[in-house]
Amino acid sequence: MPRPPTPDADRTFPGRSSANGFNGIDGETGFDSPIIGDAYSYWFSLCAGRPFPLRSEVDPIAMPRHLLPRVVLVDIIDREKPDFRWRLVGTYTTALMGRDATGRIWSELYSPEDFRNVSEGPRHIISTGKPFRSVVRAPLREREFMMIEAIDLPLSSDGREIDMVLGFHDSMTGYL
Repeated sequence: MPRPPTPDADRTFPGRSSANGFNGIDGETGFDSPIIGDAYSYWFSLCAGRPFPLRSEVDPIAMPRHLLPRVVLVDIIDREKPDFRWRLVGTYTTALMGRDATGRIWSELYSPEDFRNVSEGPRHIISTGKPFRSVVRAPLREREFMMIEAIDLPLSSDGREIDMVLGFHDSMTGYL
């Protein structure tokens, strides 16, 4: 699959440097992890010139096999007072975090501080309709030693409103 161009002004990624480790696209490929770059390429190919693809176009059979264990799907369950549900958490991410959060509602799962940090990408997607890339410490105290590169990508069930996030994670510390 050909790699899409590095995001331009129409597809800007937030550039942040903070204690949480969020930052934007950098370097020639824009991603530290080739896996995250492949995930972005897969999503970009589904866009077909639109701002974001339909949820029904995400096909696990057509998805590159090495991405499947790293995929997460997040339902946007409240846009006004943002809250989210882990619809699907891939086996790699489950192993990375040491738990399976599938089906869990974020506001019930995370402390307020962790919720703010973990929900940064989906909240950005709700407000801008654009992808969000981050490099962060794992949101669990017992996994804080891990740095994770992640990408959150908008999806829609009706082609108009973003109601789901497609995400991928990769450990940058060699854990797993």
